[in-house]
Amino acid sequence: MTHQYHVFVLYRIKLGFPFFFRNFEIRGDSVTILKKNVIFYSASLFLEVPELKTVELNLISELMKNSRRSDRELAKALGVSQPTVTRVRARLENEKVIREYTMMPDFQKLGFEILAMTFLAVEKEPDSKEFERTLSTFSNILMFERGLGLKSSLVVVSLHEDFSSYAEFRRKIKENGFWEVSDSASFLVNLKEDSGFLSFSNVAKELVKM
Repeated sequence: MTHQYHVFVLYRIKLGFPFFFRNFEIRGDSVTILKKNVIFYSASLFLEVPELKTVELNLISELMKNSRRSDRELAKALGVSQPTVTRVRARLENEKVIREYTMMPDFQKLGFEILAMTFLAVEKEPDSKEFERTLSTFSNILMFERGLGLKSSLVVVSLHEDFSSYAEFRRKIKENGFWEVSDSASFLVNLKEDSGFLSFSNVAKELVKM
């Protein structure tokens, strides 16, 4: 029996190596579904990309550059009508292509000295409820995702006032009780140094080339 799994991503993925993610093992163009380390069936993998039209990609690009603009201003920038922008924006919001509207502050001026990437190797992966509990417990988390690399399966990106506050955060993350952490590693960015780059502008430019 062949099953199709529709995985919605920005780009079509071609994998030529084994990749473990959640309860899937992806190898080439096939996927094996794992549950409690027991293989119970295999399936052919189809990675489907949602087809976004040019006007949709251009609208997303303009919003990533500056989400404060009105539909009228966006329509002028895109060369389309205002009702078109309003309709397309509403559809992208409903389909969760646009997840939220925000802005990019200067974190150092807000009192944060460290941006930390913490990689966790865990014995038991958290479920969706445990993800939500973690995010509600730690208000300084920017990103918390599953992944693969550096012998880890979870990555946490967070902001901290200083190193001592990060050390306390890391201790709590390891001892939170939602999962068993077997190992961890960190990469710390000093936000006081004005030599880095954090922006969506380059990604916005890339979208219009697709």
